[in-house]
Amino acid sequence: MQTSRRGSQSRRGSFKEMQRRLQDLIRLLNEVALSGAVVLVEGRRDEAVLRAAGYRGPLIKVKSLGHEARNLGERISAKYKKAVLLVDFDREGSKLLRFIRRELSFYGVEVDVNLRESFFEAFYGEVREVEALRRFVEEGYEGAGLKWI
Repeated sequence: MQTSRRGSQSRRGSFKEMQRRLQDLIRLLNEVALSGAVVLVEGRRDEAVLRAAGYRGPLIKVKSLGHEARNLGERISAKYKKAVLLVDFDREGSKLLRFIRRELSFYGVEVDVNLRESFFEAFYGEVREVEALRRFVEEGYEGAGLKWI
């Protein structure tokens, strides 16, 4: 049962509840970043959503690396000991996840996919792409996430 976005009920919770879940996950992501981790996303739209939601830590857009992606493990291991993968729950995201996990593990970087699982589970399958979180950032709060983190 889905009505309008504001104050609506989705299949699994109100719009405000979904925003609260996103806030909680961004807080957790910021805590992980403070401990020295980097977040890896697919592209610029994913970065824009996370930044608007209040994520302030280091972030790398994997798709923008192009041919430099071959050196991803080496580049990340030089600066970080842990990486959080927030790639989409689609075929391309799954392929990227396997590639990145293999690359980073080879260089001794701890790879966290649990936060990826948490992000998508929090929205009960309604959100399968990072950039789709935008709808919970754009409505409801002035200044996007910065006021509510």
